[in-house]
Amino acid sequence: MQDPDQIASISDPGEIGRSDHNAGDRLIVTISNFLAWLFPILMLVIVVQVLLRNFGRIDIGPGNQAWMDDLQWWLYGIACLVGVGYAVTTNSHVRVDIFYDNYAPSKQSRIDMFALGWLFLPFTMLSWDVTFHYAYASVLAGEGSDSPNGLHNLWALKVLMNLCFVLIGVAIVARLIR
Repeated sequence: MQDPDQIASISDPGEIGRSDHNAGDRLIVTISNFLAWLFPILMLVIVVQVLLRNFGRIDIGPGNQAWMDDLQWWLYGIACLVGVGYAVTTNSHVRVDIFYDNYAPSKQSRIDMFALGWLFLPFTMLSWDVTFHYAYASVLAGEGSDSPNGLHNLWALKVLMNLCFVLIGVAIVARLIR
C-alpha cells in the first residue's frame, strides 16, 4: 500500500504533513491553491493571443490587443510570487540536495533555520520595503498602461506584488515556527 503522503504529493504537496501545519501554513496553502487557477487562465490568454496573432487579428493600430500582453504579465507575476510562499510552506523549493538529503533531521532543521531566517527572510523584508515605496508612488500617480488599449490601473499590480512579499514573509515565519 502506498504512503498517503506520496499520494498527496502528486495532487497537492500542501497536504503533506498537514497535521504539523500551523495557521500561517494553512493560510498560505489555501491562498496558493485558490490562485493556482491563474495558470489555466494564463494559458488560455496566451493561446487566444497566439491564435489571434496567427490569424492577423492583432495589429499595431488602435484595435490592438495590448491588454492581453498586460494580462499575461499580471497573471504570471502574481502566480509566481504566490508560488514562492507555497514552495516555502511545502518544502518544495529548489535547493541543492546532494548533501542535505543525507544529513540527520536535526542538521537539516538547522540548515533550514539558517537559510530561511538569516538569508531568505531579510531578503523578503528588503524586497517588501522596496516594492512598498514603488507601489505607493504608483498609487499616488494613478499609474496605468503605456498603451491606450492596455490594462489600466497598473498600480493595482504593484500593490499586489508588494502583498505577495508579505505572503512570502508569513510563509517563512510560519515555517520557522513549525
